[in-house]
Amino acid sequence: LTLSEAVEQIKVSLEFRSRTKANTRTHLLRWQRFIGDVGDLQLVVVEPDHVRKHLEKRAQEVSATEAYKTYIALSAFFSKYLKVIGVSLPNIMNQIQKPPRGEMKSKIPYRFSEILAIEAVAIDEASPEDRVLFQVQKLAGYRGDEVTNLRFKDFGKGVISLSPKDELYIDFSAGDTKERRK
Repeated sequence: LTLSEAVEQIKVSLEFRSRTKANTRTHLLRWQRFIGDVGDLQLVVVEPDHVRKHLEKRAQEVSATEAYKTYIALSAFFSKYLKVIGVSLPNIMNQIQKPPRGEMKSKIPYRFSEILAIEAVAIDEASPEDRVLFQVQKLAGYRGDEVTNLRFKDFGKGVISLSPKDELYIDFSAGDTKERRK
């Protein structure tokens, strides 16, 4: 069984499909990058040196954090998912030291006055439609992708409407909640 054949079997396994899309996508990307780097080797031929060299390359080309994340993805592949598809091999990841994580850069939060200034510029430059979306996002706490998924028919029918004073308010009817739909 080669690395790519194992990946194909893992992709259809229930254990792998039960993971989040983001998790499966990043694991697959890192596994495929590993295969691209070392070649589509037979599983029994893969050695710790293959993994070490790949991790060193990722640390040099991208970052220490990426090498760490790649280590995590390859650990899942060799220690967990191979067992899921019925492959019983010694776990080569036990012989590899986990790379250190990259330094976390501290983030300085915006001051309230800075947020108000950013908001004022955004509103001044926005189209009327974008102003409505911005207000929905601000008042309802929606994320950007949630706001952009709103449809015109969501406005003015009890879901999201404008008062006579053109102030935005949002009415979440008790009869239209996820809990009620169940």
